Order: sequence, then C-alpha cells, then structure tokens
Amino acid sequence: MLASRTTWTLPVAVYNMLSFEQVSWGPLAATALIVTLPVLVLTLFAQKQIVAGLTAGAVKGG
Repeated sequence: MLASRTTWTLPVAVYNMLSFEQVSWGPLAATALIVTLPVLVLTLFAQKQIVAGLTAGAVKGG
C-alpha cells in the first residue's frame, strides 16, 4: 500500500504542484507550511536534547 507508484513523499508532492503554465502561490504556500510546521514544532520541543546530543560527542581540548 505504501510502496505503490502513486505514493510520494511530502517534498515530492509539493514539487509536483508546480506546473509550466501557472504557479498557484496560495495552495503552494499552504502546502509548504503544512509540510514544514510539524518539523519546526518537533525541533522546538526537542531543542535541549538536540544540543545535549551534539555537545556529548564534542572533544574537549585539542
């Protein structure tokens, strides 16, 4: 079901909204916002864990 030829990831679906004749900026902007918003919210909630993970692998000194 999730591996058919008509199944797309979200960035591909947004890209396929573009056409050569006319760009519908309203629906394109709304779709891009809907695709981006969950990632942004998840990043804001997990910001402390992301920073802790990045600094845990840092080498102190040189």
